[in-house]
Amino acid sequence: MKNQRQTIAGFSLVEVLAALLLVGIMVSFTGLLLGPIVQTFVNAREATEIMHSSQLAMARMSREFTTTTNVVSGDSLAITYDTLDSNGVSHRRNIAWSGSSGSALLLNGRMLIDDLKQFRLSYLDNVAASRQSSWGTDTTIIEVFMDIGSAGSSYTNRFYPRNIR
Repeated sequence: MKNQRQTIAGFSLVEVLAALLLVGIMVSFTGLLLGPIVQTFVNAREATEIMHSSQLAMARMSREFTTTTNVVSGDSLAITYDTLDSNGVSHRRNIAWSGSSGSALLLNGRMLIDDLKQFRLSYLDNVAASRQSSWGTDTTIIEVFMDIGSAGSSYTNRFYPRNIR
């Protein structure tokens, strides 16, 4: 009679440990490769949010300044002006920044944009004129400079009020 050996299917402990070690190494390398990709995505998302909020703030200031009928006062950190609503009623408005890095730009006491590193208003008599730090009787252009948040994004825009008396 022949000796029959029974064959048992399965893995030895050494084979299982070797497979786990290989899987662990592959997961580690995958994590190392995906980390920078995820960080790049997060940075791009933050930059997009900053850009979007900056565009909204500039658009709002554009609307405010183009409907301005009278500038009461203006310096490098704040401007007070009169504007007309859709019914032709005049309202006194104010855009101001405290001058502290990280603080918000306010429109009538409400936040227009936050986390400003720097904000500056300049005033010009015409396109070729030099910038002034305060509103004058001959001023026709308002220039706004904003440096926003940790991304270091800077925005500059000039506004030409249409209805100044």
